[in-house]
Amino acid sequence: MMNIAVYDTKNILSINIQIFKEQVKDMNILFNDLNYEDYMIDEVWLWKDLNVILVFAESLSAIDSANAWWNDNMPNFDKIQKDWITFTNFIANWHNSKESHISLFQWLPTLSLRDFNSKADCLAKYLNNLWYNTIHISTTCLDFFNERSQLNECWFKKLVWEEAFQNKVHYVEDAAPDKDLYDYILHEIQVQTWKYFISLPTISFHTPYNCPYGNTQKLCLKYVDEKLYEFYTSLQKIWFFESWILIIIWDHRKREPAERGEFNLFWPIWEYRSVATIVWSGIEAWCVNNNIIQHTDFYYSIKKLLWYWNISVDKFYNDVFSSLTNRNWWIVDNYYTISNWNRYYKIDIDTAKQQNMDIYNYYLAIKKLWLEDSIVSKLRKNI
Repeated sequence: MMNIAVYDTKNILSINIQIFKEQVKDMNILFNDLNYEDYMIDEVWLWKDLNVILVFAESLSAIDSANAWWNDNMPNFDKIQKDWITFTNFIANWHNSKESHISLFQWLPTLSLRDFNSKADCLAKYLNNLWYNTIHISTTCLDFFNERSQLNECWFKKLVWEEAFQNKVHYVEDAAPDKDLYDYILHEIQVQTWKYFISLPTISFHTPYNCPYGNTQKLCLKYVDEKLYEFYTSLQKIWFFESWILIIIWDHRKREPAERGEFNLFWPIWEYRSVATIVWSGIEAWCVNNNIIQHTDFYYSIKKLLWYWNISVDKFYNDVFSSLTNRNWWIVDNYYTISNWNRYYKIDIDTAKQQNMDIYNYYLAIKKLWLEDSIVSKLRKNI
């Protein structure tokens, strides 16, 4: 990298663009006329004054849900879905936790293993402007993916980490299990004096399997399923769902090979197919949503549901609280996946340019945002 002894503050951005030009493969995208703001459209806002708990559950799959697909491995979660809503086409934006968090908290479909984007607005920031107490609680140490420092920049008013659970028995990832997390949440909501948004990532179905029930996949899935249902029934006992909302969303599919039927039906996106549900009195019982739904859709749907004033949303988002759909393709990994009568195929950016200009231009706008953020981040380090 060049060593610049004196910085001209009036020309600092152009200087750094030259510095990074050789390092950034897609630098020409920066000069593309399309910006992600161009894909924002005004939407009719709903405005519901609700407390929200968002359970970001670890590593479960659509194939383990009889309600969503075929295996009866999560009978208690299926009870919750049957009471409220089943998403039959929920596809994670990524196949690891960190990138799924980015997709939900910042709406951005991640294009590579990246940190949170400083140029993109966070869900917590919007809710802070609506006078919410925004809280993120985790039993795990998130230093491995640098999520501790990144989430500190996501505008949560309160972050609770593994230090709060140091006196508990630790299992997988040297973390307290799901029940301890749920017990903490139940206490937390009792002491809240203002409306709140609480997000919590669970851990007990992470590999290598190890939980209070044992160290096999079957026992850990049983534990996760039962403790989640106990948490759900505990909220029912305090009349939680009269004016509050519970969102249960999985970060990605489990870390296991595809079953033969799953692979044949969902290839090449079998590793992204997961589950989600919403519990709220505004949802009709036995509701089934067959639309294409992803983490990014939850971002805009939550924002629209809770926002007081006119709201802007991505023109390609699908609403999770209604049948509104504006997109008939998935964003997975750094590919865009097309669905055509249950046949799926991935297209990269070069293929998209030939087959679907909407996807191609959208990709460029998102990529440009990531590159701009990368330059700003490096610029800060050089000053």
